Amino acid sequence: MSQFIEQFMLRAVAQCRHARRPFFGALLFVGACHPRLPRIQYDTVRVVQRDTIFANRIDTIRVTGPTDTVRAGWSEVKVFFATDRKRLLADSARVGVFGPDRFRPATNKPLLQFGIASVSIPNTHRPGSIDSPAWYAVWDDGADPARYMTIRQLREIRDSAAAIDTLRAMIGRSTKKEAFVFVHGFHVSFDDALLRTAQLSRDLGFDGAPISYSWPSKNSLVRYSHDADEVEQSTLNLEVLLTEVKRLTGAGRIHVIAHSMGARIAVKSIASMQLSHPDSVLGEVALAAADMKVGDFTRFLPRVKSKARRVTLYASGSDRALRASELFWSGDRAGDLKPSIVRAAGLVSIDASRASTDFLGHGYYGANFSFLTDLMLVLTGTPPDNALRRLLRRGQSEPYWWFIP
Repeated sequence: MSQFIEQFMLRAVAQCRHARRPFFGALLFVGACHPRLPRIQYDTVRVVQRDTIFANRIDTIRVTGPTDTVRAGWSEVKVFFATDRKRLLADSARVGVFGPDRFRPATNKPLLQFGIASVSIPNTHRPGSIDSPAWYAVWDDGADPARYMTIRQLREIRDSAAAIDTLRAMIGRSTKKEAFVFVHGFHVSFDDALLRTAQLSRDLGFDGAPISYSWPSKNSLVRYSHDADEVEQSTLNLEVLLTEVKRLTGAGRIHVIAHSMGARIAVKSIASMQLSHPDSVLGEVALAAADMKVGDFTRFLPRVKSKARRVTLYASGSDRALRASELFWSGDRAGDLKPSIVRAAGLVSIDASRASTDFLGHGYYGANFSFLTDLMLVLTGTPPDNALRRLLRRGQSEPYWWFIP
């Protein structure tokens, strides 16, 4: 009975990000210190209403992409992953094989581990959600691929050359010969990063290879300082990944999508590329809810702009998670509107306050239809003043943009 109650509480804590109810908010606070909390997919956000902006564009999104396999009741998305997490299990075919600790290889060994994950997405999937059991359904293990997103298989590729060959083949099957690298934020497990990457690939209708770069987050609300330290150690690894993927796979463009604390890794890695590999140019760089000090962001921005086709920054005045970060770790955040949105020449800054969907206002990057529509257009190179973007220009000399309600 106690186990049943425990599972009920854990599901309720997770669901508090799906509903704006004070009761669930209290459960979030209590559940944050629970030892089993990392098992909950906090990155999951369900949206119950489709906004009209996305509805106008939904028919243009591909149902499947070049990395998809269609099956009865569900389809499968292949996600290439690169991680510097430590392996937990000897059996690399099992889900959860990479944990929260850092992989420390022997001398002269690769710093990153590679592989392919097969993620199921049900035919009933709605853009903006990671399909999972309801918070109260403690009897449901979430393993039915026709109803839920699941990691069906995970295959590690231990030879770096073979990994690059595999990724080259994935990119080669696409029309545009492109790839995107998703860099997750604070409090995200290896499995959750894979699910989010697959969901973004499907919902964006991305014609290319989805790549998940998973750095060793502790996946715990109370381990923020640990994750901040890991960010600094992961910068070089992401730089190596971006450089080698661009150089060895023949990809036309490599886009970068980074969320929250992952934006720190992305910005510093790309800025470092400008010094170490000046001839390597990326595609679009999209930063959502960037948990990075404004001063650091503006300092690295000129070098990042020189390496990307365009840099887009999404910020929100409704992001409670970033406000908490500012409170405990002094300094205004680039993903916040306090004191104002970050503006600079050559930077596309978008006020995404109206795109907030979850309790903390921090998960809109993968859950809001307006945001997903806009991000889809960003990756296709559509400028912000195009009518399809549904953005309103504010300001003159250094303008920013605002989602039209």
